[in-house]
Amino acid sequence: MTSATVVTESWFSPALDRSKRVNIMLPPGYTEGTRSYPVLFLLHGYGGNRDTWLRNTSTLAEIDLIVVCPESGRRWFINDHAGHRYEDYLVRELVDRVDAHYRTTS
Repeated sequence: MTSATVVTESWFSPALDRSKRVNIMLPPGYTEGTRSYPVLFLLHGYGGNRDTWLRNTSTLAEIDLIVVCPESGRRWFINDHAGHRYEDYLVRELVDRVDAHYRTTS
């Protein structure tokens, strides 16, 4: 049996007006098959990053899902009063990007 694979993507975000990196964990067997998978988006807490979940739990490598770990830096995943549009990035851009580039289920 193959193991999970972590891919780091970098996509430009119009909502944030900058490129953002995201870790995507593909389940064992993803690259050999044609099956689609459900997606789990795991958000880090304040001060964390896209590596936080991957560093702090080993069970992710055993689940049969695509796991997406975006990063917000020292911001919350919300649209805030200062004009940071992380909610728009997450809901309107990142979900669509993952669906367009990976075999996800609806």
